[in-house]
Amino acid sequence: MKPPIILIRHGESEGNVNPHLYSVVPDHRISLTELGFNQAKSAKDVLSRILANYPGDPHIYTRLIVTGK
Repeated sequence: MKPPIILIRHGESEGNVNPHLYSVVPDHRISLTELGFNQAKSAKDVLSRILANYPGDPHIYTRLIVTGK
């Protein structure tokens, strides 16, 4: 059985709460809010349960892409 394709958006960020930040803070410096961290943890928990039904190393594809091996 092939694993499902799952799309996840990041959790709430400080920029979602205050869009003005994007004009004064670089994107990579904008953090998640407390709610955003909780949303990310909830997504991780749900994904862990879904993907527990599929064998394999969750990082194998990342290693394959990076190393080509």
